[in-house]
Amino acid sequence: ILRLEGNPLKILQNKDWILKLEKVKKEVDFMIGRPADELIGDALEIRKISTSYSLISELTRRLAEKTDKDFVLVADLGFFEEFVQIYIRRSEKNNFSTDIFRETALSLGARVGGKEEVAGIIIDRIDFEAYLDKLRKIFSDNDDSTT
Repeated sequence: ILRLEGNPLKILQNKDWILKLEKVKKEVDFMIGRPADELIGDALEIRKISTSYSLISELTRRLAEKTDKDFVLVADLGFFEEFVQIYIRRSEKNNFSTDIFRETALSLGARVGGKEEVAGIIIDRIDFEAYLDKLRKIFSDNDDSTT
């Protein structure tokens, strides 16, 4: 960027970056077209991906715009070697908090962040299935589990 002398057109016209952006867009579109890996009642759509691209936020946002579930959870199993990157977003149809996702992850020692409508989690790979099991129990035990 420094070599481009702060010229935004040079930055925006960088061929390597344009090609990478096109690859990321194609990857997101492909993943959007795939069916969910798991559906839990009306509450949760789970998607598992494996990519080295930093696209989890965009993918989850786009899935949340079109889902009929309360929340979308995307887990990237390929971004980190020892960890799973998880991003949760509530759908457009509800205003439920994502607190339950963060609290459940914290109970397993994960690193968490986010706010009411989104949650970002980095969890040890060995704890990932236990995390999903806890969510399955929470969302299947309660008909109105998001309140």
